[in-house]
Amino acid sequence: MLNRVIATVEKYGLLEKGDSVIVALSGGADSTALLSVFVSLKEKYNLSIYAAHINHNIRGDEAKRDENFCKILCKKFIKSVDVPTLAKQQKISEELCGRNVRYAFFDELSQKLCAKIATAHTASDNAETLIFNIARGASLTGLSAIPPKRGNIIRPLIELS
Repeated sequence: MLNRVIATVEKYGLLEKGDSVIVALSGGADSTALLSVFVSLKEKYNLSIYAAHINHNIRGDEAKRDENFCKILCKKFIKSVDVPTLAKQQKISEELCGRNVRYAFFDELSQKLCAKIATAHTASDNAETLIFNIARGASLTGLSAIPPKRGNIIRPLIELS
């Protein structure tokens, strides 16, 4: 797996020596694997690695277990937001609200730490996004999936399933 991630990193120019990287850590298998990969790549790329977790408070006890697990891995950057209430206040879906809250948190940390943001999107997520975009009737210009790199967001697992 590590060699495939290195190949993806090199192919898309996702990392440079001396980079700082914030791993978006949900507590699930993909993001935990991503954090592990970055720990393995730390010396090769001379990385400063941070992990950040946000609890949306949508999944009750399961979300709290994820938060507690992430506290073990990243004590410093943990945030809890009442997304259901915030979504109602903003009159948007919980999914959109959660995404907005998540990326605002990661962007804030990215600016503070001068770091890239690494998400654990995989080839499966990429295919799902493409199918969703086709199903909703996206035009050819809108027909896309998840890019390996967008601004300061990198996705080193994007070619792995």
